[in-house]
Amino acid sequence: MTCRDGYSTVFTYQQVYGQGYAAYNNVTGSLVSSTAPFNVVLAYFYNGRVLPSGDGPLKIVLLGTGTSEGLLTKGKFWCEMVDTIEVT
Repeated sequence: MTCRDGYSTVFTYQQVYGQGYAAYNNVTGSLVSSTAPFNVVLAYFYNGRVLPSGDGPLKIVLLGTGTSEGLLTKGKFWCEMVDTIEVT
């Protein structure tokens, strides 16, 4: 995946399906185990509004489900201004 600002990253097959991410407690920042996968979402709206130009028009976000809800992941996976997605 490539972003307009030149940032690029690669997601593994496992990560596309929400697994294989380091998870952190949103209060303490400590590394924790997540037994539920994250949802990888290509977002274009936030709180009912189109993403602002500095974030969008498209952004990859990781949303927790079940026991992973409220957990944080590394910021390198939250890609802003997504320009190209290549599937190989």
